Amino acid sequence: MHDVLEHVADPLRLIRLSASILNPGGLVYCHTLNADSLLHLVQGKDWAGYSDYTHRSTWLTARWLRDAFRTEGFELLEFAIPELLWTDNVCDSAMIGALSIR
Repeated sequence: MHDVLEHVADPLRLIRLSASILNPGGLVYCHTLNADSLLHLVQGKDWAGYSDYTHRSTWLTARWLRDAFRTEGFELLEFAIPELLWTDNVCDSAMIGALSIR
């Protein structure tokens, strides 16, 4: 799910769906925007999360993403918030590599 969750109205439903169809031991990769980012704070209404009219869940945060995957039974293998600043939205992302424990 690379840059997918921000385009759906109910991201938790998509995470639940992925948990329900994933084979045991299967992997999910997720990369999405982070509404808690420095760029969001600095750019306000001009933030890249708002510039794409297809973004329906611009409220996503790294914390919400991590907690949602854990709540749905995923074991997090990697969770990262890139610390690079001012480079093509890099610091706006949150990434998860997750392993289903179902």
